[in-house]
Amino acid sequence: MMETEVTLAEYDVYTQSTGATGLADEGWGRGDRPAINVNWYEAVTYANWLSEQDRLIPVYQIDGESVTWNQNADGVAAAYGGRMGVRRAGRDAKPGVYVRRWRQRRGGGVNSVLQLVYN
Repeated sequence: MMETEVTLAEYDVYTQSTGATGLADEGWGRGDRPAINVNWYEAVTYANWLSEQDRLIPVYQIDGESVTWNQNADGVAAAYGGRMGVRRAGRDAKPGVYVRRWRQRRGGGVNSVLQLVYN
């Protein structure tokens, strides 16, 4: 298994393709910078889009703000990480999109970044 952050450039391809709202870069720049400040809904819609790109059955059925999980789907799944890391990260990570959260050292704010785990 490999783990890599989803870049803003990769996420921008998704937003341009779907018309989804883009992510702010907090003034750090775009390109190869990680996709930050991602919420659960953005993660599951991105995971579904990745599934569709690979001609897989999307894992999530989204109706407005309601999200249900299709256990029979073979697409990309999403997981939301805890305060200082991702559940199931490392050796036990399954392929999918994770939202990793961390607390800033100054200001105490919480940020999040999309991370892709793949075979």
